[in-house]
Amino acid sequence: MASRRRFARRGRGDPAPIGTLLEHSEAGRALAKVAVPRKTWEEVAGVAFARRTIPERLERGTLWVVVSSPAWAQELALHAPLLLERLRARGVDARQLRFRVGVVAPIDRGGVVAPAEQELARVGDAAAASDPRGKPPASVKDEALRELIATVGRSLARAEAMEAERERLAKEHKPRVPGKR
Repeated sequence: MASRRRFARRGRGDPAPIGTLLEHSEAGRALAKVAVPRKTWEEVAGVAFARRTIPERLERGTLWVVVSSPAWAQELALHAPLLLERLRARGVDARQLRFRVGVVAPIDRGGVVAPAEQELARVGDAAAASDPRGKPPASVKDEALRELIATVGRSLARAEAMEAERERLAKEHKPRVPGKR
């Protein structure tokens, strides 16, 4: 109660607590959002844990970590002494870990990105429309057989074009192997 009155009576010229100044500055808010850099967290927790967790904030020696499920919170709690030791070795002043379940976005680790199905379908449809296998020869008189030949030809052209597009995209995106530099 006394501290509230002291802050309330403080004049404009009086110095403000450093925590208050940091809360109201852009740099302070940015620092508050990054408890542990992502790379450091991956080194400390390992890739398996880092994929399912986000170090949220460091508050008075407590590192708050968002986990994807209660099971991962329990698993991390079992490894807490080792994680805290590794964090302190990297200069992070964490004395305990606390967990909360939340949404954890997957980490972009390099690797091949699967092309969107709509894009592949567009490539396949364009190939099917222009491929000569979709047009049966005039010598085939049976209309049902002509339609079957056209359908199979378009299907083959579509599948080949989609596979060629997948291979082209895979060559463009070289997968990065985690741990290798």
